[in-house]
Amino acid sequence: MVLAHEQRVTLRTFRAAALWHGRKSNVYVFEADGQLLLGMSMLWGSRLTLEAKKGGEVTIEEMPLTTE
Repeated sequence: MVLAHEQRVTLRTFRAAALWHGRKSNVYVFEADGQLLLGMSMLWGSRLTLEAKKGGEVTIEEMPLTTE
């Protein structure tokens, strides 16, 4: 895997089922040290709002489908 700052790492990978926006999705889970990460492919079609401060609130909402 290549991280955002272009460092290459090897991570254990698992398949899992996740309930996301009310629908079951099959996803890959990568085991890593440190904080939890959520990839952009999971967030696609969502609105992400965050308070950029320590302990700030983070919300993820499903965006309405469009015809574009």
